[in-house]
Amino acid sequence: MITTAVALSAGEDFPDIISSMEAHPSMDICGVARSVPDLLRLLSRFKPPLLIASPYLLEEMVHEGIPEGSSPLLSSPVTLMLLSEGEGADGVELVRIMHLPLRVGGALERETREIDGVYQYIKAKVDVYNNAVFSSPRQRTSRVSQTDFLIFTGCKGGVGNTFISCSFAAAAAMDKRVLLMEMGGFRSQLSNIKPSLDGKTFAELAPLAEDISWDLLRISLYKHPSGFYLLPSGRGYDKDASNMTRSIMPLLRNLLFLFDLVVVDLQSPWGGELSLTVPLLPQVMLVTLPDVLSAACARDAAEFMRRIGMEASRMRLLVNRNGGNHTLGIEELGRATGLQIAAVFPDDMRSGLDFRELGELPRPESEVGRAAVSLACTLGLAPPASSGAGIHARLGMLGRRRKNKLGARTGGDKEIPGRTDFFNMG
Repeated sequence: MITTAVALSAGEDFPDIISSMEAHPSMDICGVARSVPDLLRLLSRFKPPLLIASPYLLEEMVHEGIPEGSSPLLSSPVTLMLLSEGEGADGVELVRIMHLPLRVGGALERETREIDGVYQYIKAKVDVYNNAVFSSPRQRTSRVSQTDFLIFTGCKGGVGNTFISCSFAAAAAMDKRVLLMEMGGFRSQLSNIKPSLDGKTFAELAPLAEDISWDLLRISLYKHPSGFYLLPSGRGYDKDASNMTRSIMPLLRNLLFLFDLVVVDLQSPWGGELSLTVPLLPQVMLVTLPDVLSAACARDAAEFMRRIGMEASRMRLLVNRNGGNHTLGIEELGRATGLQIAAVFPDDMRSGLDFRELGELPRPESEVGRAAVSLACTLGLAPPASSGAGIHARLGMLGRRRKNKLGARTGGDKEIPGRTDFFNMG
């Protein structure tokens, strides 16, 4: 498996040869960078042995210069320039490009359609320049670590995976660039924690998958006051597997290098979306309640995930609403599902409420908030000494806005029956 980074200038057409390479069983496109800063981030995160770069982006690098200390990143992979006949840098620019700290090993023609011949050419170049040892297709853990990509999904409706994923994203966003997103055609739950017209949705961003850059994302996505960026699903899309692959995979591939952490709130593990993510090696958090019905559903969900190729080491169980007179203990739930338990979330006032009726995150110092911070610390995604104070400061503004909105709707300080303001939870 040859992991490859691609660098194109903003607005440059996505070459068919790159799409063909991504479909090749022995090649893996780890990301498509559309700017020099995004390229440096891509090379830093995945350290690919091969870089395929457009001369137009390299010209930008010549004119903008490269940040101090970035030369080792640029010189590590073998660089192949992506050219068309009669296209590319002129002689003067080409000389300047050659002065960049790149190991230029050759060139690829954009119009080439003989993908097997291209692979042999690439393999020979990487082998000569890197003396590389290629991993098998299943040995891809070096490209994506276990905690770069997390999926929270429920064993059945109403177990609280959306609530927990939001709380977890807030905890992890203390010192990381975090994206919380949905996939699929289900009714969006995450839309309830943002103003209705703010930010792009998955359906709107998916067609731009090969053109996204950090500059585009930071102005297109809604940023929650707790620090994470939000990408709700929006409208549904065609459930045909090939169409889903075209919309989900390229977008996820680029989001995984543009963000430190991508957290997916997946409402059902039985949809086709989960199976598409298996090659990207996500860590799956299966949320269940500590009762017999939920345990049976969690057991079936865990078995389904194993059948679609999800490794057991990448699946964990989260027990929500623990406490009270439940019939199953924590150890019994672990034995029933065959999964290691990553965290236990306590029972609280929100039991039985739909996420639409909540629309808020718990305070970090509440029991639910502390459990989310503890899980983030366990996974190495938050400082071990996190107390939640930093998150609480960022959430204060949202809590005040929520209170003002409730007051405006009720004409004063009246409560809306059936709703709970979780910014007042202790």
